[in-house]
Amino acid sequence: RFTHAFHSYPGRMHPSLAAEVIARFADPGELVVDPFAGSGTVPIEAMIAGLSAIGVDRNPLAVRLARVKARPIDDAERGFLVALVRDVAERSEERVRARVDVRAPLSREEARFYDGHVLKELAGLREEILEVTSDSEDARELLLMVFSAIVVKFSRQESETREDVAPRRLRKGLVTEFFARKALETIERA
Repeated sequence: RFTHAFHSYPGRMHPSLAAEVIARFADPGELVVDPFAGSGTVPIEAMIAGLSAIGVDRNPLAVRLARVKARPIDDAERGFLVALVRDVAERSEERVRARVDVRAPLSREEARFYDGHVLKELAGLREEILEVTSDSEDARELLLMVFSAIVVKFSRQESETREDVAPRRLRKGLVTEFFARKALETIERA
């Protein structure tokens, strides 16, 4: 429900547990403070309960992820974001079809986890996201976090916590299609 599950995060608190703790210990009008907010489960559940919330974490990914997950999106912005996702996906698909040369900013060791065409599509998709204009900073951050959520899924890495390589057969264009689906789902849930 909501944006809790769009991106994995280690040690994430289950939303129903956070909701129960808030219901038992926070009174109406109080400020909920989570000094180890991780990906933002407690602040999001506090907001859902109608409370103000502040979350803090040392991990920069956690802070970026929590900021994206906890930001409500109104109908006007939702329409803008849906159009933006479709535009970014269309440009990424055009890159794939045109076989545009692009380089992924990865070391050789990191690149070994990806088939060449998958790495190229990911790199092109990332470039399209980074080209989103600066007056859409929140929009670009949302797209980057959705991109971050899919990177391991399209690798040959066995799992996020294991570095073993497992063979995968992924067709061209699948990365972009999945990105668009995940972004649209996240926008709808926000």
